[in-house]
Amino acid sequence: MEGMSVAQILLTIGLGIGGWFMRTLWDNHKELEKELNSHKTEVAKTYIPRDDHKETMREIRDMFDKIFAKLDGKADKETLR
Repeated sequence: MEGMSVAQILLTIGLGIGGWFMRTLWDNHKELEKELNSHKTEVAKTYIPRDDHKETMREIRDMFDKIFAKLDGKADKETLR
């Protein structure tokens, strides 16, 4: 009978520690989910809208076109041919 009560005591202690560990993991998981959701909200605020992106890319393409047009008309480029 004595062996049975020792086993029950060890089982109770083990289950208590296991329960505490699982509860800690669960709380950390819930906190991490909240932080992830708030991070998703913050990241979504800083995305560039599609229309702004198209306008910016159009400006960059126009700038490159002007640069390449100037490079095509350089005097030393004509002498190399």
